[in-house]
Amino acid sequence: MRPANSLSTERIQTVTSMRGGLGRTLLSAFLLLAIIPLAIISFLAVSWAQRDLRHEVTARLTAIARMKEAEIEVWMTNLTAQLEALAKDPNSRQVFLPLWSTDSASSLDVKSVAENILESTRRACELEEIALFNADGQLLVATTPQQFSEHASALDSLASARLIKDSETDQPLMILSYPLQDENDRVLGHLVGLAETSTLNAIMTEHTDLGQTGETYLLSSDYGPLTPLRFAAVDNLGQAMRPAGIETALDGQEGENLYTGYQGEPVIGVYRWLPGLQAALIVEQTQAEAFARDDGLATLLVGATLLVALLTTMLAAIITRQLSKPIVQLTLTAVKIAGGDLEQSVPVNRSDEIGILAQAFNIMTSELRASYQDLERKVAERTAQLREANQQLRYQAMQLTLSAEVGRTITSILELDPLLEKIVKLIRNSYSLLRVAIYLLDESGRRVVRQARVGWDGNRCSHTGLRTIHHDSLMGRAVAEGRPNKDSLRTNVAVPLKAGQRVIGVLKLQAYRGDELSETDIRALQNLGDQICVAIQNAQTYDVEKGTVERLHRLDQIRTLSLSNMSRELATSLNSIIGFSRLILKGVDGPLTDQQRSDVGVINRSGQHLQGLLDDILELVDLESGEHPLEPSSVELDEILTEVIEEIAPLAEKKSITLHSKSSADLPLLQADGARLRQVLTYFISNVLETTTAGDAVTVDAWINNDNGSEIMVRIAPDAEIFMPDDGDVITGSLNDLTTKDFVWDGTDSGIKLILSQRIIELHGGRLWGKNGPAKPATFVFTLPVTGADSHLQEREEDSP
Repeated sequence: MRPANSLSTERIQTVTSMRGGLGRTLLSAFLLLAIIPLAIISFLAVSWAQRDLRHEVTARLTAIARMKEAEIEVWMTNLTAQLEALAKDPNSRQVFLPLWSTDSASSLDVKSVAENILESTRRACELEEIALFNADGQLLVATTPQQFSEHASALDSLASARLIKDSETDQPLMILSYPLQDENDRVLGHLVGLAETSTLNAIMTEHTDLGQTGETYLLSSDYGPLTPLRFAAVDNLGQAMRPAGIETALDGQEGENLYTGYQGEPVIGVYRWLPGLQAALIVEQTQAEAFARDDGLATLLVGATLLVALLTTMLAAIITRQLSKPIVQLTLTAVKIAGGDLEQSVPVNRSDEIGILAQAFNIMTSELRASYQDLERKVAERTAQLREANQQLRYQAMQLTLSAEVGRTITSILELDPLLEKIVKLIRNSYSLLRVAIYLLDESGRRVVRQARVGWDGNRCSHTGLRTIHHDSLMGRAVAEGRPNKDSLRTNVAVPLKAGQRVIGVLKLQAYRGDELSETDIRALQNLGDQICVAIQNAQTYDVEKGTVERLHRLDQIRTLSLSNMSRELATSLNSIIGFSRLILKGVDGPLTDQQRSDVGVINRSGQHLQGLLDDILELVDLESGEHPLEPSSVELDEILTEVIEEIAPLAEKKSITLHSKSSADLPLLQADGARLRQVLTYFISNVLETTTAGDAVTVDAWINNDNGSEIMVRIAPDAEIFMPDDGDVITGSLNDLTTKDFVWDGTDSGIKLILSQRIIELHGGRLWGKNGPAKPATFVFTLPVTGADSHLQEREEDSP
C-alpha cells in the first residue's frame, strides 16, 4: 500500500496541472463554446466547396466530351461524304450498275474499270480501302478483296458505321458505308470504305483542359480500348475494372460518376454512348488533380480552425487560472490535510465564503490532530488482530479443504493401498511438508504391517511388511501415550490413529527445517487422523466383504454344478426305473396281477413326473450357468401363437373352453429364441386352461405397447379375468421364494415351470406379471423388447463381472 503522503502529492499535482476540478470544467466550457461552432462552420464550408467544385469539374469534363463527340461526328461526316460523292458520280454509276447484270458481272473488263475507279478514289481521299457489295452482302469488287474477306464478320450490317480491330496490325479501323441506288431509288448495294483512325486518335489524344492526369478514350462493348490510352497499354479494361458508370455508358446511357480508373487511382469520369461508332466515349481525370483546389481550401480552413483553437485555449487558460487560483490554493491545503498532514493550516486572508471555509478547516484540523495518535494505535492493534484471524481462517480453510478431500477419498477409493497413498499425498501437498507417512500396526501395536510414504527416495512407497517400533522412538511414544508427539524442533510429529481406544496406526510428518508445525496444525492433524481411521476401517471392511462376495460366488457356482450333477445322476436312475417299469407292464418278465399292474403303473407315472421336474431343473440350471444360452433369430410372434393355439386346441375342446387369439396385424419381427418362446406360451396357455372353468373363454392377444413403442405385450387370460400389468406384481424369485401379492405357488411342478418361464422371458429382456388366487383362474402378461434378445444378452454380458 502506498503512503498517504504519496497519494497527497499525486492529488496536489492533479489539481495544480488543472487536469481536474474547477479548472478543467471552466477550460472545457470555453473550448466547447469556441471550437465546436468553428468546426461546424469549417465543415459546412468545405462540404459546400467540394460540392461546387465537383459540379464545376463535371461541367468541364462534359464540355470536353461534347467537343470530342462533335469532332468525331465531323470526321465521320467527311468520310461518309467521300463515299456519297463516289456513289452519286454519274461516270462511276455507269461503271458500277452493269455489275448487277449476269453477263456484265462475268466481264473482266467491267470489273477492272470498277477497280480502277475505286483505286483512284481511294488515293484521292482519306479512305484506305473501298469495296462495292450487292444488297445480299456479296462482295462485287474491291481495291483489296483480301482486306474485306478478313473482316467479313464485321460487315454483316452494311447500314451502320463501326470501329473494328485489324487482325494484322491490331489497330482500329473505321468501317463506313453508303447505299448505291438506281433511277428508282431502289438500293442495289453499298459502297463500303475502310479508314485508318489516325485522325480519330489525334482527336482523342488531345488533352486540352485535362491537366496532367486527364485523358479521353473510346471503349468497345467488350471493354476493349479503341483509341490509345494515355498512361498504359491495356488490351481489355474489363480485367482491371468494371465501374458502374462505364457499365451504364455501355448500356447506351450517359452520365458522370466517381470510381477507380484502370490505373487503380480514384477518378471522376464523364461517359457518353456514341451510336455512330457503337462505342463509349470516356473523359476522366484523377480526383487528386480535379479536387486539388478543394484540398487547398480544406487545408486552409483546418489551419485557421487550429489557429483559432490555439488562441482560444490560451485565452481560456489565462481566464480560468485567474478565476480558480484562490480555490486551488484552498484545495491544496485541504488535500494535504486529507493526506494526513494535520500540521497544515489554511491561511485566512479573505472575508468571503472562502475565508469562512478556511476557518472551518482550521477548526477541523485541530480536532483531528488530537485524535489522530489514538486512532493510529487502534488501527495497529486491529491490523494485528486481523492478520492473526486471517492466518487462522486460511489454516481452517485449508484444513476444511483437506478434510473434504479426505472425505471424498473415503467414498471413492475402497482399496487400502491406493487409499493410504492418496491420503499421504494430500496431506503433504496441503501442508507443504517434506515427508508424510502412514504406518498400520498389528494387534499388539508394536509391529508395522503396512505402510504408505511420500517424500523418501523414489518419492513415494506403499507396501506391506513387518517392522518393529521402538518404544523410545517418536512413533513408540505416540502409540504408548495415545496422543501426538513431536521433537524439540517441532519439525517431526507422530499422530496416533485411534479406532476407539486402540491405536491401529501412526501418521508421521516431517516439515522443512525452519518451518515448524504449530499446535493448531497438530490439533487439525489429530482431527484428521479420526477421518483417516474411518477410511482405513472402511477399506479393511471392504476387503473382508469383497473376499466374502468372492467366496459366495464360488459357493453359488459349486451349488449350481452340484445341482446339475445330482439332477443328471437322478435322471439316469429315473430313466432306468421308467424303462424297467415299462418292460414289466408289457409282460416281458411274466404276467402281472391287476394289483401289480396298478402299482407298477403308479411307479411309471411317478417316474415320468419326476423326470419332467428334473428336466425343468436341468434346463433352468443350464440357463443360469450359460451352458445352453438362448439362440435368437428372426421370428414372427403371431405365427408362433397360431401354432401353439392349434397344438393346445384339443385340450381346450376337452374342457369345453373357447380358445382364440387377437394379435395385432402390425407386429414387428423379433430377435428371439423361437423354441423357448413356444415352450413359455405352451406352459402359460395350458396353466390358464387348467384353472379356467368349463364353458368360459380364454383369449391370447399381443400388441405393441403404445407407452414407449419399444416392446410387445402378450396376455393370456380368461375373458372374465382380463387385467393390465398394473393390476399384478412382476413375478421374480427362485425355487425357494415364489410368492407375489396376487400370484401364489402351491408347491406343484408348475412352480418350477413358472420360474423357468420367468427366466426365459427375463433373458429376452422382458418382464412377467401374474395373477391367481383360490378358486380363481390364472392370468399372465409378459413383454418382449422389439430389439430382441441379442442386445439384452449383450448388456448382461457387459454388466456381468
